[in-house]
Amino acid sequence: MARVIVAEGRAYSFGSATLVYAQEDYALVVTNWHVVRDVEGSVIVAFPNGFRSTAQILKVDPVWDLAALKISAPQIQPVPLATSIPRPGDTLMIAGYGAGQYQSATGRCTQYVSPASNEPYEMVELSAEARQGDSGGPIFNTQGQLAGVLFGAGRGTTSGSYVGRVRTFVQIAIHDNNRRNVDSIAQASPSRIPPVADPATKNTHLDVVAAVERFEASKPIFTGGSGEPPKAEVSLAGKPITWNQIAGNSPYEQAKTILAFIGMLAIAFQVMRLMSA
Repeated sequence: MARVIVAEGRAYSFGSATLVYAQEDYALVVTNWHVVRDVEGSVIVAFPNGFRSTAQILKVDPVWDLAALKISAPQIQPVPLATSIPRPGDTLMIAGYGAGQYQSATGRCTQYVSPASNEPYEMVELSAEARQGDSGGPIFNTQGQLAGVLFGAGRGTTSGSYVGRVRTFVQIAIHDNNRRNVDSIAQASPSRIPPVADPATKNTHLDVVAAVERFEASKPIFTGGSGEPPKAEVSLAGKPITWNQIAGNSPYEQAKTILAFIGMLAIAFQVMRLMSA
């Protein structure tokens, strides 16, 4: 794992991060969105072996408090993502750099919570409390795999997005980076565009998108905590007809609809004049 140093004007803020993906030319670390949200300068990622790299904020997810940072590839193996989700009662460990000193703490998975009333229960909670500066650090399972990314703590517990959410977020970040690379190559040589693939899974772009769509359409894995799980979306049948349904989605379609309506009014007005004459 690594420490994140964020320049915020004349001050600095600190967080933690985990290396989750690496190639020869770049790597990705995952941290919290709130760690890099107020950046006004550079973001530095520092590893315990002394390796440091400036970071590019590749992708963020404010709802689930996740951020993917693109850095130069360190000579460090990425942390593997957990192959199974944490269950209540499982032993978990959190880690982070706090104010500067690395520290870990162990607890047990207690439940799953939601970041908002309209979001699924996909934040794992455990009975160990993180420190300020640990934000963005890993939640490990007993196999040393990444079971989540911690973001908040209080009253002896810590919560963070569970590995299923993190895995999808990382896949999308890798895909977005590859898409940008393909676009830049296409601009230089449109006839030589390589296939888009997710290097982590060897899946094609369509495979990754399909996997993301399946994940987003899935139901919450747990309904722990207070309240009911989110309800499935209802059919549009019986709902009021919207302007877009009548006029179309694009400005061009809407302009055509307005002009046609004005024309119909003009014809009706002329007919009424002829009839009154």
